[in-house]
Amino acid sequence: MTAARNEKLLSVDEEVSLRGRCTNIVIALVSQLQLRLADNVEILEKVSLLAPDNCLRAVKPSIIPLAELMCEPPDVITKIDYQWSKLSLVEWQNTDKTVAFWCEVRGYKDAPGRDRFFRSNRVGR
Repeated sequence: MTAARNEKLLSVDEEVSLRGRCTNIVIALVSQLQLRLADNVEILEKVSLLAPDNCLRAVKPSIIPLAELMCEPPDVITKIDYQWSKLSLVEWQNTDKTVAFWCEVRGYKDAPGRDRFFRSNRVGR
């Protein structure tokens, strides 16, 4: 803006006014981000559990707090926790990228052809 003022494109008053409006926009943006993120920060912190390095550990953090934050009912959380414990028992191919890993998990079928990790089948049979 100073360059614009030096080239006589803005007066001092116009520059001050423009800077004030820009400052107000940034303040409003930060306020809106704080309002929207406040409720989701805990979820965002826990979502790193879903990285293949974390979820394929033999000893790994519980998935239950994340499932609770996602408002899953208790019976579904029990099923999710069961499946979570079984993830490291399969030899997965796509363990470098999270999306590719979870796509592979979604498509996984056990020997009889059952979807072991799909939502509608969260109970081990």
